Amino acid sequence: MLYPGLVSITYRQCSPEQIIALCRDNNLSAVEWGGDVHVPHGDLETAVKVAGMTRAAGLSMPSYGTYYKAGAYGDNSRAEFEKILRTANALGTPSLRLWAGSKNSEDITKDERDILIRELRDCADMAAEHGKIITFERHNGTLTNRASSALAMIEEIGRENVRTHWQPSQFLTHEENCTGLSLLLPYIDCVHVFAWEGKNSQRFTLAEHRDRWADYLSILKGAGQDIYLLMEFTPTNDPAELPTEAETLLSWL
Repeated sequence: MLYPGLVSITYRQCSPEQIIALCRDNNLSAVEWGGDVHVPHGDLETAVKVAGMTRAAGLSMPSYGTYYKAGAYGDNSRAEFEKILRTANALGTPSLRLWAGSKNSEDITKDERDILIRELRDCADMAAEHGKIITFERHNGTLTNRASSALAMIEEIGRENVRTHWQPSQFLTHEENCTGLSLLLPYIDCVHVFAWEGKNSQRFTLAEHRDRWADYLSILKGAGQDIYLLMEFTPTNDPAELPTEAETLLSWL
């Protein structure tokens, strides 16, 4: 089944209370809290408070957007990830979203890749000890810049608790996005929903990309598992745009 939700960093200017109200008012059933503003790493008091408010509102929390970027912490990677894990435990989310490095798959050397894979495998093992999964931002400038490289990375990490987010890439054609979505479908738990186009990331309303999203949803409905469709970014990131954008998403479901 497909569930509609919101990525909290869409409205970084809003408080957690306001984010929850936006979800409730617009019939969204889930929220992915961001670790940069709304639920900071290591702030367990805030994590517990936000978790309580979210559950009280009847919203689920399918993932925690940690913004942990593999390769950025050096010898402190385990300590940083442990702090994030403690926060995810306090929040009560089953999944931690990470970034797979800071280079495209075709630009990284073998030695750099080996180091990155070892770190991500370590993250997966640490997460498993807490009953969590790790999932990756499907994003340009990382090892997941193309679906084939994301799949190769998941297989190389070789852990059952490793999955991926997906989002359409403005750097690829619609056909390439559909092919990539189909390739990664068995590993997808969450999809970030927005409408961007071109290298300048020009933004559109969801309704303007209706045909594209019809194709994506057709593929996703064949997954045979629950997937969260989390709205990430609206045309200007003004909360006043959410009612129209959420109504469009809900009409597709």
